[in-house]
Amino acid sequence: MPPRTKLTKHTSPMATEGLQSSEWERSRISNQDVNLLKKLGFMKKENTLIFPGEESYPTPRIGYRVTFADHLIRGLATPIHEFLRGLLFVYGLQLHHLTPNSILHIAIFIRRWLYVQEAHNDTQEYNVAPFDGGEKIVRRRSWDAKASDEEKTATDALMKRIHELQNTHGKELSGIQITVYFLRIRVQPLQARKNPLWMYAGAKDVDRFSKDLSTKDLERLIRKMSSLSKKDTIPSSCRVEPFSSTNALPQVNYFCPFEFLTLVDC
Repeated sequence: MPPRTKLTKHTSPMATEGLQSSEWERSRISNQDVNLLKKLGFMKKENTLIFPGEESYPTPRIGYRVTFADHLIRGLATPIHEFLRGLLFVYGLQLHHLTPNSILHIAIFIRRWLYVQEAHNDTQEYNVAPFDGGEKIVRRRSWDAKASDEEKTATDALMKRIHELQNTHGKELSGIQITVYFLRIRVQPLQARKNPLWMYAGAKDVDRFSKDLSTKDLERLIRKMSSLSKKDTIPSSCRVEPFSSTNALPQVNYFCPFEFLTLVDC
């Protein structure tokens, strides 16, 4: 089996230890960042994104939340997916507590913050909690909550399937392949969707965030997000054909928190 390519260069915690007001600084969004966000479809509507001026501490206007350019590039969009929303709630985290890839990137990504327009369902008061830059991460009992017997039965089945996808000879599925697939089909994995991924309908799918990226832009973005160098080949497809409107899902498991698995099975 070929070695698995890691999506990150270093092992890191999920969240920062809390950014205090003294640790924020003026955002340094470059023209290159703006052009990339435009290509990715974030600026189709006016004022979806607002780039900070000279302020050194985030002060979002009503209806906006604080996030990082790196979050958007890596699959975030509003309204956020209910799984991410639930994760933030259960762990008591703010969106800016989540690191894009690695703790070693913190000194860089906190300089690339911006405001994103809030979007939510009619049944929700808000989709992302209002910004609180001084809120610290506090360990909660929910962090140590154990799965119920019903949840364990479901997750054990998922873990078995993940193991199969990673280790079936000739069909090994890697994180890089899944990332390339998401970027290629132009669906933001952390955004709420109208249809599940196993019903993806191609170029006319209602959940597509933008038109196709050029091969050059896609490969540049993959290398930016991963440890792949210019000498490494970018996978052109998944080794396992994803389910879609043209490749029907034979059976759906209702409990599926890891929705990326619906690409291949769930």
